[in-house]
Amino acid sequence: MVNRIVAFLVSAYYVIIGWLMPRVYDYEAIENVRYAEAECAVMDVYLPESAVDREENGCVIMIHGGAWSGGDKGDERARCHRLARRGYVVASINYTLYAEGQGYTVDTVLDEIDTAIAALRDMSAERGITLAAAAIAGYSAGGHLAMLYAYQRADTAPLPIRFVATLAGPADISHAVWGDSAYRIAEWLTGTEITPADVDSDKADALAARISPTQYITADSVPTLMAYGERDTIVPIGNADALAAALSEAGVEYTDIRFSRSDHGMMGNPFKRMKYNRTLVRFCVAYFGY
Repeated sequence: MVNRIVAFLVSAYYVIIGWLMPRVYDYEAIENVRYAEAECAVMDVYLPESAVDREENGCVIMIHGGAWSGGDKGDERARCHRLARRGYVVASINYTLYAEGQGYTVDTVLDEIDTAIAALRDMSAERGITLAAAAIAGYSAGGHLAMLYAYQRADTAPLPIRFVATLAGPADISHAVWGDSAYRIAEWLTGTEITPADVDSDKADALAARISPTQYITADSVPTLMAYGERDTIVPIGNADALAAALSEAGVEYTDIRFSRSDHGMMGNPFKRMKYNRTLVRFCVAYFGY
C-alpha cells in the first residue's frame, strides 16, 4: 500500500510539474516529436522562449535508464524542466531497447542519438533557434549510453559535444568490476554469443571492452560529470573508481560526486541529488557560455 501511495504521489508530482513549469518559466514542452521512422524514435522537446533571442544556444540530450531493455523518456521529465527553465533547449529521447533474438547492438542506439541531435537542431532552426553545441546526460543504462556516445562520437556528432553527465552509469564493463555479469551485458550490447571457450580466451574480455566507455577515453575526451551511489548493488561502485582513474590518467576535466548512503536509486542522499542537479547546470553555464 505504501509503495502505491508513493507511486501515486510521484506521478501526481510529474503531472503538476509538467503543467505548471512551462507556464511559470516561459518555455514550450512538446511531447512525442518523431526524430526517425522507427516506432520508438520519439522525443520530448523543451524550447525556452529566451532561446530565440540568443545568438547561439546549447542543448542537452537526456537518455533514460532501464537496463537497456526498459524505461521511458518521461523518466527524465523533472530534470528536463529544470534545465529548460534555465534557458537550455532539452530533448529526452526514447530509443531502441534490447530484446532477446532481435539482433540488437549498442551501435543502433548510438546511431539514433546521432539522428535525434540532428532532428533537434533542424526543428529548433525552423523555430528561429540556433543550436551551436550539445551535451549528453543519462541515468543508469542511459548514463552508459551517454558516455559511450560522448567518448566515441564527439568528433562526428551533428553538433559539437561539450560535456557528458552520467548518474550511476556503467562505465567499465569488465570482469574485474562486474564478474560474470560483464559477459552477459557484452552479449546483449554486441549481439554476439559468448561461449565458455571465449571466456577462456581473450574474446569475451575484448567484447566487454568494446562496450566499456572507459576504453574510449583519451586526452581529447569531453569534460565529465559523474555521480555514483556507494551502496549500489546493481552498478558496482568499481565503475566510478575505474571512470575516475581513466579520466584522471588522460587529464580530462571531471567532477566526481559520491552518494555515500545511496543504492542504485540514488535516494539515500537527497542533498547530493540537489548537488548533482546544480552541478549539471554549472556545467551548462561553463561549457555553453550562459
